[in-house]
Amino acid sequence: IITDTAEYALVSVFVNQANDDIYVAYAGGTDFTTLVKVFYQLSQNGGANWDGQAAMQANLEDDERWISCGAVKKVWGGKFQPVWFNDDLNDLFTNTDNGISIAAVVAAGWSHKFLGVANASIGKISGVAIADIKAVNGVE
Repeated sequence: IITDTAEYALVSVFVNQANDDIYVAYAGGTDFTTLVKVFYQLSQNGGANWDGQAAMQANLEDDERWISCGAVKKVWGGKFQPVWFNDDLNDLFTNTDNGISIAAVVAAGWSHKFLGVANASIGKISGVAIADIKAVNGVE
């Protein structure tokens, strides 16, 4: 994506599990220790080609020190919407205008497993009996 550039770092990767698009968010700019902005790039073919740098920040460069793309389970859909930490302001930021919605994958029925374990083996989840959870979800 970017090579031989000392002022770009804080790389975070997000893979859309529905279609395998790869999003890479990173910070870069004038001086990595104090003056950077947050950007991202998208690859729709496994990283062979990239769409080009898109800014997540409309304002001037600042002291950004951490970035995360997050993760979303495939069947839930979700959003590629990185968050970053501004060290000067001691606050987290995101850009809701540049967030990219990820469509949920349509799945049949409710899973009868929790973390890969059959319901009968669990007993309770957060103090609620499995039978009660199944009844709420309309599952026998």
